[in-house]
Amino acid sequence: MRVLLVLALALVFAASAQAETNYQKARRIVYAVFPDSTQAAALRVVGCETGYTYSPWSYNASGATGYFQILRGNAGRVLYHLGQRLVIPSPPALFLPWTNVRVALFLSHGGTDWREWACRP
Repeated sequence: MRVLLVLALALVFAASAQAETNYQKARRIVYAVFPDSTQAAALRVVGCETGYTYSPWSYNASGATGYFQILRGNAGRVLYHLGQRLVIPSPPALFLPWTNVRVALFLSHGGTDWREWACRP
């Protein structure tokens, strides 16, 4: 019985040691979506907007959600990129990290215009 307990604890510890932190996940997604020249700035905005928790579940009373604290009204604008219309995300979809970061990419004009955000790089 004792061996089983030790083995179970070892497995739990190994799994938690390999789990990605909020920061690591945010960095991975931001760096995959934003251009090289604006990745670091975008990650600084995520840090500030989430209160440095880097949580994709960040939310505030105004209804802003996700890494970049995007308001549904801002995301609801018709967005075009390379002639392709983007699907307008629903409020729950803005909690999805990849969706939130992609919308931020377009709203920030590729990470070059941060006027939409209270936090700026």
